[in-house]
Amino acid sequence: MFIDADKTGYETYYELASSCSAPAASFSSTTCSGAGRWPMKATLRTTRSPCRALARKIHDDERVDMTLATIGDGLSIIVKR
Repeated sequence: MFIDADKTGYETYYELASSCSAPAASFSSTTCSGAGRWPMKATLRTTRSPCRALARKIHDDERVDMTLATIGDGLSIIVKR
């Protein structure tokens, strides 16, 4: 499963993915680093904030292990424990 859609729904999508996944299942999420390609500062603020919140949530979630791949804007790879 790949989470990359409505940025404001990221945490909801993450919870759904976590609850539907069996142990050892993997899913991923874009990290929205931007890599300097954002067209406007307003867009940067509205898209990065939900992405940062999700990154914190994944990092603090004891149900999963995760790693960050530096591909494009970044890719969080999450494995359910």
